[in-house]
Amino acid sequence: EAAKELAETAEEAKARVEKLKAAFDGYDNAIKTLKECTKGTQEWNDALAAVENEVLNIMQNFPELAKNADLFYRDLETGALMINEAERENLISEAERNA
Repeated sequence: EAAKELAETAEEAKARVEKLKAAFDGYDNAIKTLKECTKGTQEWNDALAAVENEVLNIMQNFPELAKNADLFYRDLETGALMINEAERENLISEAERNA
């Protein structure tokens, strides 16, 4: 029984890592779209809003990350919430080690 619970816990941890990676992939796609737009256009404004929505979704779906002041920051140029790439990589690596 204990082994079964341990295996289930490990599977849940792996699934959580995959969910986190998928959330970051959504953010990456939004950033890619933003970079392809001309700044100041409606398309760019919409893409910027999409980036911020992806960050807010990550904060909502992973509330423990919302407390990580090193992971999230405001872009000084656009005012949008952004993700610190180095901190993100550290977070994924740590989550994978613990899964």
